Amino acid sequence: MDPNTLRQVWTRPLTSLRRPGGDADDADTSPGVELQVSAEGTTQVWVAGDDLGFTDDYVFTFTQDGQLLPALSARPTLDSPLDRWSQPLQRLEFGEPPAPAAELEGFDSARPLPAYLTSIESGSGRLGAFPLDIPASSGQLLGTAGDLAFVYVKDENSGHITAYRRVRGHLPGPAALGGVDPAAWPDACTLLTAHDLRIVADGYRPVPYRWALGDLTWPKPATCDWIPPTDSGAVVSVSVAWVARSSAEARALFDAAVSELRRDCDDIDDVGCDYDPVADGDGLFSAMPDVYSVGRRGNTLVNVGPVIAELNTDSPSVLRLLGPRIRANLGGSGRGRPVHGSGWSHVTDSWLSDAPVVDGGVVYVMGADREGGRYTFYALEEATGRPRWTVPTSVWSFFAVADGVVYGTAEERTCAIDATTGRERWRYQMPSNDDAVLGRDHVYVFGENGVVALDKATGRQRWRYQERGNEEIGTLSEVGGLLYASGGGGVVALDRMSGKVRWHRARLGGRAMAVNKRAVYAGDGDGYAYALDPATGRTRWRTRLSGSIGSVVIAAGGTVYVTGEGRTYALDATMGKRRWSFLGEPVQEDSGRVAATQDLAYILGPDERLLHALDSASGVQRWSRALPDAPSTEVVIHGEAGYVGDEEGVLHAFDAVTGTDRWSFQTGARHIMVGPVVAGDHIYVGGSNGILFALSCRMSAN
Repeated sequence: MDPNTLRQVWTRPLTSLRRPGGDADDADTSPGVELQVSAEGTTQVWVAGDDLGFTDDYVFTFTQDGQLLPALSARPTLDSPLDRWSQPLQRLEFGEPPAPAAELEGFDSARPLPAYLTSIESGSGRLGAFPLDIPASSGQLLGTAGDLAFVYVKDENSGHITAYRRVRGHLPGPAALGGVDPAAWPDACTLLTAHDLRIVADGYRPVPYRWALGDLTWPKPATCDWIPPTDSGAVVSVSVAWVARSSAEARALFDAAVSELRRDCDDIDDVGCDYDPVADGDGLFSAMPDVYSVGRRGNTLVNVGPVIAELNTDSPSVLRLLGPRIRANLGGSGRGRPVHGSGWSHVTDSWLSDAPVVDGGVVYVMGADREGGRYTFYALEEATGRPRWTVPTSVWSFFAVADGVVYGTAEERTCAIDATTGRERWRYQMPSNDDAVLGRDHVYVFGENGVVALDKATGRQRWRYQERGNEEIGTLSEVGGLLYASGGGGVVALDRMSGKVRWHRARLGGRAMAVNKRAVYAGDGDGYAYALDPATGRTRWRTRLSGSIGSVVIAAGGTVYVTGEGRTYALDATMGKRRWSFLGEPVQEDSGRVAATQDLAYILGPDERLLHALDSASGVQRWSRALPDAPSTEVVIHGEAGYVGDEEGVLHAFDAVTGTDRWSFQTGARHIMVGPVVAGDHIYVGGSNGILFALSCRMSAN
């Protein structure tokens, strides 16, 4: 191509016996091709041989006008350096500063932000480093021609090639710093103060690091590590990532770096990026590791004037707290991006493991650390999100809050926790990791060991029921004075106070059971759906369906929705007559992908991204809407609004009657872990970035 216009001059085909196709990044399936242009203008292209190694690699040589010279069957190598000079060289990855590793103190977590284009003078061997207007590792050097160097940079949707020309001229400072005097770089230890760190903990002490790029040194520390007073505290590292010649140049580099971070977060194959949407804007952006990135630190970029600073720590809450402090110490200001409506957000140092429960003006939520070994219980003000208390706990998850007590389960035990203080009231040791639910007077523990009824005030065992053959109990529901259990041994009704069997139906149940005051609805392994009398267990009706039954959902309008193997059946709740069926998403068990009201049923289609609203009586489609990405949460209907989260961390709100969009909210999380849960005036949702959001139900705009 012409280096000035990039217009094509000539084209020559290359031959490779390597199998085409496959992953372009896989050397075993993609043709291996490299090229090099000599100073004389000839182009040498190395092409790999076949997959089995029977054919040698080839080197094709072309003249400037595209004439093919005789090919070699071996790749040429340089055996000796040039005679006029000799300089020890290291491999310089794009973005690494050109200096021996021993001189890069403090560069483990920080380095100059721009990508560097390095050059070597052929006569003297002098090594030069020139900062570009793109962040490190975001570009690829394609090659050179004459005085031009061609760099490819990936854009949000495609990419572009920039040609850089090396010119001689006078700069007020070193070329490696873009002409900025190193003395103009601020002291990294002044970007935060001991007073700032007190919002995290008392007793932090600074450890400064100086940088060096070859012969270039900084008079002030460019990195400052703040060491916590205890080993369990979060180490905080702050660096001066770059000082540009102007505020405009710094903002352009900052915006490019943020765009690159966003692309990493949007890349489905990159599981190491979440971000904080609240700390986004006014020269601030925070990227945090998600639940699968154990040991990976998060970072916040801050831009004020010509200065770009970087904050590194493994605590998401510290990123949220200290990023604005750095901005203020640099002379900037900003309030961050508010949560839509009258909502709030709370940052934890955990991945949220359970849906929040709201009781008595308090929001309770459970989180696990990123290594999954420790758990933390959070109690937050319902109106503001401010913490009432935060306590470490051995509880894995909690299942109910009532009368000032939080009930949860841990490894082989059930616990009761004081909702005011977070202290444990009692615990019951279980022989296995069973589930638990809260009833009127008891906590019921069920699973491999049948059903155990515990006094909810003391945790003492009141009675126990075990299926014949020690069959596992999968579903439990208390209605009226009876407790209904479903599992491998069938469906059984127990007296809730004594545990005595009222009736038992074998061959029914599994996890496919739902109960109301009118009937017990269950299924069997032969594809039959049943309605049983709740008092006697006698069959009221039986309807033949196709395939195994996954879950049962009861709607208010006298319709029972039974799902199995991707198909949803609507049955008349009184007679069992099949009203209609719909082929939806091919899932099993309690997928949570079917929601219903008195008039409509909401079902995901086979492609997962299409949500259908069907008339509950006739099955006629009222509307359907495409979701931007595959859903990752349940479809939740509350009043005239519906909510669903997708795999890109976006919560969508839509009109439940018409299907039209109401609003959407980007949580910044790769994975929505909890919610959506509607309680009071808020919708609660949380993700792998450890942030719990309380969004106003009255939100009306994106």
